[in-house]
Amino acid sequence: MSNETKNLEELAQPVGFVSKIAAELLELGDVASIRPFYDVQGSKPLYSQEYVDALRAEILALNIHAGQQQSVAANNLDMFRKAEQTLEREREKSRRVMSENQQQAQRIEELESDSRLEYTRRVERENAELRRALGYEQCQRVAELEAKLSEMTTFRDNAVKKNERRWEELLELRAKLATPVRLPVVGESGSSLQLRGLIRQRHAKWSEETFGNVGPVGPLKHLSKEALEAAAEPDDLSEWADIQFLMWDAQRRAGISDAEITAAMEEKLKVNMAREWPEPKDGEPRLHITTPPAPAAPE
Repeated sequence: MSNETKNLEELAQPVGFVSKIAAELLELGDVASIRPFYDVQGSKPLYSQEYVDALRAEILALNIHAGQQQSVAANNLDMFRKAEQTLEREREKSRRVMSENQQQAQRIEELESDSRLEYTRRVERENAELRRALGYEQCQRVAELEAKLSEMTTFRDNAVKKNERRWEELLELRAKLATPVRLPVVGESGSSLQLRGLIRQRHAKWSEETFGNVGPVGPLKHLSKEALEAAAEPDDLSEWADIQFLMWDAQRRAGISDAEITAAMEEKLKVNMAREWPEPKDGEPRLHITTPPAPAAPE
């Protein structure tokens, strides 16, 4: 067996043994005390330089891999922090817009209130001056006109209140439009969803480079194998991760988008909910109940 094909297990065999006294002699250059074929009590094993170099190379490879993992983790952390900073800036912008809208609404309400009060006072002054200038009959006519004016004022006030309600509704809609909309996420944060999307992109690139431009049948067949392994060990999250990878890969290679999958799930759920199912049984698949075809009538 050549030196290139030796593995660590073979290289781990000692090339000789040396006692404590012989070790001191060996350090002085005396190699005659090395025992190449057997061990005695109190002796120490000696290993080849090739074995030592192989161990050093393995340690160096492990350190390089650890450094790469730390670099990837640092990049991911930096990306998540930037995303959080962007989200906080958008929230602050939304809060400023809402505050400005509230201030504008309050100012409009103050102006409208002052305008109504000034109008009421002006009408009262004009009516008082008119009563003094006119006689009794004219005063009656004025009373009739005031009654009609009161009705018109009531109609106007109702219209103003209606417009105020519409304005409040408009302000509320503006505030909602200014607030970033976030769909509720159950059990998963925004940063976790971002990481999930990044992992999906990295897996797609790796799969394309590793397995080439092939169809979805291979990943689907592999998926059945991983599903059985997950059924045997349902607490092993690595099996669930393999299932998710294969589902992503098969969907991507089939050219099916997430929107198409969602639409198909919606329709399939309606079908499943309309079917009849047997009693639950843990650990066993449950298939929907099918009605056997009616027997053919004898001729």
